[in-house]
Amino acid sequence: VGEMFYSVPNLVGRTYGEAKSVLEANGVNLLVLSAQGVTDTLNAYIIDQDPRRYNEEGEPLKIRSGQFINVKLSSERPVVADSTINNQPLQ
Repeated sequence: VGEMFYSVPNLVGRTYGEAKSVLEANGVNLLVLSAQGVTDTLNAYIIDQDPRRYNEEGEPLKIRSGQFINVKLSSERPVVADSTINNQPLQ
């Protein structure tokens, strides 16, 4: 595990391929836990992630290079309340 800390991004609504390229550039890995009915992983949409961007108190969570974000994929794009959330880079 690396020494660099990043804010956990909100990946829900992004494609797996998009999220993977952004995260791997920072040394963070994705682990697919579920992809039922998905035939094209790179273009599948992330519908859930762990860890989430914020904890129960609304505080941003951090992740280090070398750690994993677990995701669930779907072939259908989820409805995201605020589309600007997905444009936030790793910090």
